[in-house]
Amino acid sequence: MSETKSPENHVETPLKEEPKLYTLEEIAKSIMEFGICPINTPIQHGGMKLNCAKRVRKALVKDRIEAVRFSKEQYGFEFNDAITAHIGSSILVFGELDDEQRDERETLTHLSMKGEVIVPVDMIINTPYEELINLAHLMGKS
Repeated sequence: MSETKSPENHVETPLKEEPKLYTLEEIAKSIMEFGICPINTPIQHGGMKLNCAKRVRKALVKDRIEAVRFSKEQYGFEFNDAITAHIGSSILVFGELDDEQRDERETLTHLSMKGEVIVPVDMIINTPYEELINLAHLMGKS
């Protein structure tokens, strides 16, 4: 006895658009020229995908003192990455990239950010390490 198979119904689904990944050179340029640090691994917060940050003020000595206190309370010692994350939560705001413009050679010529959300230190601590390094560069931008 032979079995006949009915044709399978294939439903085409649109492919999800791959998120834009910024190179280290583009991130450095964005920090220096536009004061914005793109984040390749977005932070999920309050229903938003936060994929960039900007510094709202320079770090002060008191920020470092508070960050060291936080690190000692949380980890029992001065943990440099926890200190960096704590300072970041004090002087950075996060948002969504907006109005990216590129020239004919695909060189980034303009970048802006919409929204300003303060992200708690525990969310910054849970970002990939390379993102923390880029945020540290943004914090130290002069």
